[in-house]
Amino acid sequence: MNDAARDLALSAEERRALHAFIEKFGERALVAELNVSRQALGRALAGLGVRRGTIALVRAGVASPNIREKLKGTEDAGSSRRST
Repeated sequence: MNDAARDLALSAEERRALHAFIEKFGERALVAELNVSRQALGRALAGLGVRRGTIALVRAGVASPNIREKLKGTEDAGSSRRST
């Protein structure tokens, strides 16, 4: 593989979003949601370079309403549980 293909990495904000999803739902759910391999996800989470296609899948997943809604729903549910 050409080294230039691994020059892309996720931003810190994107990595934080992925970590939040993993904390709530687990790594297996994120791998299924993003349709990437565990190895590619691990490299992306570590801030290492990954292929352009992996970056595109992860960025699309992070921006997807499905993932955002799941994360938002758990935050709302957590705060309501604390107040009762």
